[in-house]
Amino acid sequence: GTYFQKANTPYTITIYVDDYEYYSQEGISKHAGYECIKLDSYIAIDDNSNFEIRIKSSSAPITQYTRMITTEGKNYLIDSTGKFIDAAKSNVIVPVKAYTFKNPQISETIVKYYSTNETIFTVNNVYETDTLSIRFDDKNMTMTIVNGSGSVNLGVLDTGANPVFITYKNQTFASIIYIKPTIDCENTYTVTVAYNTKLPLDNVKFYDSDGNPLENVSVIVKFDNKTIPNTVTGVNGSMPIVINAGNKIGTHYVDYANPTNNETARITVKILSRFSGNSNVNMYYFDGHKYKVRIRGDNGKFVGKNHIITIKIGKKSFKVKTDSKGYATLKIPKTITPGKYTISVKVRGQTVKNKLTVKQVLKTTKTVKVKKSAKKLTLKATLKKGKIALKNKVVKFKVNGKTYKAKTNKKGIATVTLKKAVINKLKVKKYSVKVSYLNDVVKSTLQVRR
Repeated sequence: GTYFQKANTPYTITIYVDDYEYYSQEGISKHAGYECIKLDSYIAIDDNSNFEIRIKSSSAPITQYTRMITTEGKNYLIDSTGKFIDAAKSNVIVPVKAYTFKNPQISETIVKYYSTNETIFTVNNVYETDTLSIRFDDKNMTMTIVNGSGSVNLGVLDTGANPVFITYKNQTFASIIYIKPTIDCENTYTVTVAYNTKLPLDNVKFYDSDGNPLENVSVIVKFDNKTIPNTVTGVNGSMPIVINAGNKIGTHYVDYANPTNNETARITVKILSRFSGNSNVNMYYFDGHKYKVRIRGDNGKFVGKNHIITIKIGKKSFKVKTDSKGYATLKIPKTITPGKYTISVKVRGQTVKNKLTVKQVLKTTKTVKVKKSAKKLTLKATLKKGKIALKNKVVKFKVNGKTYKAKTNKKGIATVTLKKAVINKLKVKKYSVKVSYLNDVVKSTLQVRR
């Protein structure tokens, strides 16, 4: 039983017993408010077992400001990422009610290790019928009862929870057979690391079909289909191996095989790039553009703040600290003048490269001519970011060893005027004129004539 915000709300109810998914049922709410939902099958719970009810719906039935006492570790919300949120810590309750009754104890939960032997399922204490209906793995079977007991052959079972549905006295309830793996990876079937990380896998243990640890036994372990040598189990059946650093970015596989029953297990190893979020930069000279790259640590997760990263632009190196989200950000400095460059970042043997294009913002006349008899000489330069004029910026003109300064006007034009006295000091020849804005320099030629 639970609450729904409105009628016709789709829901899914899933029952877990001792952390195994046991049963699932879908439906649509009949009305808003509290509703009792009868399961299509009764779920048999052994004494001392833990059961859990999960309800997936469009809204969570949260009760706030109640006088009921909330107990931690009993009532949860599960967000879209699968994270459990203890409702009691927020002083709220998610009302879910389970209705139970004592049923005839005709079967018990079976727990065994994987085997190539067939599994016999038995019921006892049945007196009022000579046959029972058994449903397993979408197959219907009939069990004959003799002297209150009966059994059926379920065949070789896969690891995990295997529900068996029994119809008895017009009631259908589920029992369960847990098949434990004989290659125990401690639920770690996917491991993620960053490039060039040495990866120890030391949580795998081997057992025989009776649950006894396999000690000092040669087992088969392969990495990307290549056999790893000298794989002999140790104490308690442990089988530690090390995946060396330097494997390619991508998905890799570690495959295990148990020699006693041919059970196999696979661990997926995902090797990620150290870098994310980086891209080429196309900019005008010193226009505020930034180069950003996100860095992963050995565990494949993005690093936190204050990790020092070296970003190279051409032959120039810049030290940058990562922020709290693992981003290293470099504002392209004024020392990087117009041209084409390669931006590179190297972390733990991996290098990422991007293109940097810095476009020119400074223009001037290629050749300026002046006569010795001229009363003045005017030099001009234009400062624009595309079609946008850069005003109130200082532009320098260096002529014959002397520097003249001017600020750009609203059209981005800087102008300096050299007087007659300056012209008189010039010889009849060609002079190189350097025009600069910050570190950006362009050249023109001043030709002095008679």
